[in-house]
Amino acid sequence: MKYVCADIETTGLDKDTCQVIEMAFVIRDTNNMDEPLESSPAFHCYVSHDVYQGEAYALALNARIFEQ
Repeated sequence: MKYVCADIETTGLDKDTCQVIEMAFVIRDTNNMDEPLESSPAFHCYVSHDVYQGEAYALALNARIFEQ
């Protein structure tokens, strides 16, 4: 069975004031779990905004993303 692992980074938890800033997805197969993660189909992107807003803890936690 194939499944998708998803990771989304945001500027906080409030859906009205916080933003998605990074997304990544990997497709895995339970019938082939010995396959290295690096060889699995994957997607990654940063989401840019003209102005970033969010919660201080999340902005600080994701500082490396803003450096990109």
